[in-house]
Amino acid sequence: MRRKSCACCFLVSWPSVIRIDREYHPHLEIDFRKMKPLVLDAYKTVQQAGLAPMVAGKPNLDQVTDVALDEFAKKLRRQRLVFEAVRDLFDQLKPAWKGAKEALIGQLIALTERYLNSGLVQVDPPLFYQDPLRQRVIYTLNLSKIVRHLYKEIQCANTQRIAAVLDHRQPIRRASEMLPWYTTRPCFKTTRTVVNVVVLDSTWEASEAYHLEHSDKVLAWVKNDHLGFDIYYQFDGVLRKYRPDHLVRLVDGTRLILETKGRVDDEALAKKAAADEWVGAVNATGQFGQWRYAMCDKPQRVLDAL
Repeated sequence: MRRKSCACCFLVSWPSVIRIDREYHPHLEIDFRKMKPLVLDAYKTVQQAGLAPMVAGKPNLDQVTDVALDEFAKKLRRQRLVFEAVRDLFDQLKPAWKGAKEALIGQLIALTERYLNSGLVQVDPPLFYQDPLRQRVIYTLNLSKIVRHLYKEIQCANTQRIAAVLDHRQPIRRASEMLPWYTTRPCFKTTRTVVNVVVLDSTWEASEAYHLEHSDKVLAWVKNDHLGFDIYYQFDGVLRKYRPDHLVRLVDGTRLILETKGRVDDEALAKKAAADEWVGAVNATGQFGQWRYAMCDKPQRVLDAL
């Protein structure tokens, strides 16, 4: 695969965003009435654990001893649970917080306690886990999920301004900078993209490529393959890279980030939220035109997105 020698009208470029900075209100607040409940599935939570000595780099399964998680929960009081959650929230909010760190900690403690007492953190099945001890076990083992959910609500309700921080070495990336590479997968010859062919990793991608090639709404497009266009997102407490399917230039001047997902799960929603934030931050600069993001659950929805 290589770029075409003369395809100036099919150029696709994008700002190289390395992170998005936030500015928060000095007084944090959440309207808990508008929050959706967080349901923790007890059957998907590991509630048994064991320890085994290591022999030659491998666990000796003949000497496994059970870890009493119930005993662990008894030692982990509700106040300690709040402290652990606040510590993780503080680490995530601290880089963008402009006020005193003590004020941030105090507000986070109050919000976390209100959240855990609000009934918005629910356990399924509910009857079996009404016992405070069992409930505390489930809360403890799902603490990262609880923190992530609360952090997202704090962001949405208290962000004053977002700003895209660009890579100062290369603030603008272009599809024409892609180096040649080789593949044995099926390919589709293109006419509206700076790259000579697009790799078809699935029948869905073949359908997408056909729509993008033949739509009168599309001026130029490129598959995000070996281009280096990534959007950072957080899922299960881990920072990850999201690589959307396509970048599209529409005839009305809009830039479209296009993704097709057959199964929209929690991680797909986290990717969408990060992409929407990326679009908002880039549009706020006023330097890179108007951007949009669309996630389609079927290839046929591509026409609607265009």
